[in-house]
Amino acid sequence: MNREIFRKAELWAVVIPIVCVLWAFGAMVGVFDSSAKATETQNKVENAERYSRLIMRTRRGGSFGSEGMEFGGISSVRECARYASIQENRIAQGGRSKGKPQKGGLLINETYSLEGIHLEQIAKFIDYAEMNYASLNCVKLTMNHDLGKGLDRWNTTVTLRYLVRDKEATN
Repeated sequence: MNREIFRKAELWAVVIPIVCVLWAFGAMVGVFDSSAKATETQNKVENAERYSRLIMRTRRGGSFGSEGMEFGGISSVRECARYASIQENRIAQGGRSKGKPQKGGLLINETYSLEGIHLEQIAKFIDYAEMNYASLNCVKLTMNHDLGKGLDRWNTTVTLRYLVRDKEATN
């Protein structure tokens, strides 16, 4: 290979501007890409803040595990769904734990699936259940976004834990 070509100023007068333009273009693409990621992250933060405000707005006074009615499985879940305007055909009962002995009864976990519901509906559902049923708490909530049905459609799995009193546990 002829090394003399690299010593000519005409070659460098063409190559250096081309390299600088390519470097500048690459830097701009990187800046725009990171700007798009920052915008996407900011949108997610704003959505999370909006959803948390929505959940807090739907909360009513009271404490978890209030001394309300006894939880009765699917019939109680249907009542919570009616309060939250969730259609009954969107509810499916999942598994139920055998029950762990606790002081005063058995501690039971039940899982329910709620398909294609709005975020406000799930907030109202959980709020109603926790406020109106004695010793009931939502211990796990899994939400998957259902993009095919709209921006605010979620497929959720709710695990509810409640205490079945001794007299009911023996039945």
